[in-house]
Amino acid sequence: MRLDRIHIEDYDPNWPRMFEQQERIVTPTLAGCLLMPIEHIGSTSVPGLPAKPIIDMLGVVDSYDAVAAALSGLADVNWLLAPEPGDETARKYSLCYPSIELRSAIHPRDPRRGETVALGRRLPGSAGR
Repeated sequence: MRLDRIHIEDYDPNWPRMFEQQERIVTPTLAGCLLMPIEHIGSTSVPGLPAKPIIDMLGVVDSYDAVAAALSGLADVNWLLAPEPGDETARKYSLCYPSIELRSAIHPRDPRRGETVALGRRLPGSAGR
């Protein structure tokens, strides 16, 4: 259960560009385990829709363990590990960009079980946490 406040902002036409910027940074780090391109998902991906100011990204990976091997590379591009309760049981990693206070999430899972990796980025200057 989320304990942080949810803040909704008017649609920002810069959200797609912000996704593209992070997608270009993260893709090379996860290239060894991505099975298809990372996609912009969630409410910030819908033009005109007010949303939580978090850019959510989704990618399908070949295995949870392959993402574990990429964690140091993600740290090199400022995606920091920030575990949340239940992550290990759910076989996911929670990461944040650009700081712990601006929490984001990665959920790497084996696609043969319908599992994915999701990355999210809270936008700088957003009021909600």
